[in-house]
Amino acid sequence: MKKSLLALAAMGAFTGAAQAQSSVTVYGVADVGYNNTQIDNIDSAGATTTTNINSTGKLSSYTSSRLGVRGVEDLGKGLKAAFNIEYGFAAANDLATATLTGTAITSTTDNAAPITLRQFNVGLMGGFGSLTLGRQTPAVEAAWAAGDIGGSNNFIGRAYTFAPTIQAVGTTTYSAAKQNNSRSDRLISYTTPNMSGFSATVQYGQGENQAFTTTNNKETELGANLTYSAGPAQVILGYSSIKRTLNSANILNGQLQQMVLGANYDFKVAKVFVTASKGNNKTAADATNNERDIYELGVSVPVGALVFNASAMTGTYTPVDGATKGNATGMQLGALYNLSKRTMAYGVYGQDKISGLATTAVNQQVDRKNFGIGVRHTF
Repeated sequence: MKKSLLALAAMGAFTGAAQAQSSVTVYGVADVGYNNTQIDNIDSAGATTTTNINSTGKLSSYTSSRLGVRGVEDLGKGLKAAFNIEYGFAAANDLATATLTGTAITSTTDNAAPITLRQFNVGLMGGFGSLTLGRQTPAVEAAWAAGDIGGSNNFIGRAYTFAPTIQAVGTTTYSAAKQNNSRSDRLISYTTPNMSGFSATVQYGQGENQAFTTTNNKETELGANLTYSAGPAQVILGYSSIKRTLNSANILNGQLQQMVLGANYDFKVAKVFVTASKGNNKTAADATNNERDIYELGVSVPVGALVFNASAMTGTYTPVDGATKGNATGMQLGALYNLSKRTMAYGVYGQDKISGLATTAVNQQVDRKNFGIGVRHTF
């Protein structure tokens, strides 16, 4: 009897030790807001076409709602295994009217569907750094985040969300959006250990879609960043290159490139953010389209439970190779009230504009304004 009790006690102790070496965390964000957006397109004759959008749900909130599970298992000898599975959720079910764009290779941003896959990856960590495989965030996104006062929020007025659509001759459209994926499939990512505040990440990914015997869509993605983080300072330089081909031939706007330098410094009474970014894409004829050089300065000031954010951006945007450069400007103001450590009420106003596009047939200027209010809870 005593031996049986001792055996059960030993087994329980062993099981407890094994469980202690593994951890699984469920986390998420529930964020619902109201957003009003006005877009004014002005043509060469000065005529203005206005579009008003009122929305509650996905992309009308400060940040996208999500639910995720992540875990770490201690494998011994300094080696650990990790995984992360995360889904995004819309506050409204838009599946019936959703236009699911993109290919089977990758998804650049969340689409209109009510549930989207954000992260799905596994990896190993140890003294060598970390190696992660699967759907994850490109390395350049860390540079955007370092210099973005809005915490990559969904409202316009910042370099990260600067994405007016330009209608050119005929039916051709051009987008001023950042030239990198927000999340990418099939990435292999390696991050070095922290060395006196410095670390680096390199990434490689390749996807292929052979839906038809005569069609071969291929995408190759390269990414990297260099990070310095110590005390109140953080500086990250990030780069992304995405090349797309059809039947081994370059396609229109088939090579996207994005470089970002993001930095922030915490003075305690205020935190300052700086972003310098350059992006474009190359056509099959090696012409440079959607070229954008955007610079942004922001400041965040805490006053008790209130946090006031203000940022301004400036730069240039050229939709077509050789065209006249358009002027890009924008600003965002935000007031965030922390009801608790996990719950925040917010109000945000933002605007951005492209002007001086003399070579486009329809849009000479695009002026966007939006504001939103809402509540976000994290867990």
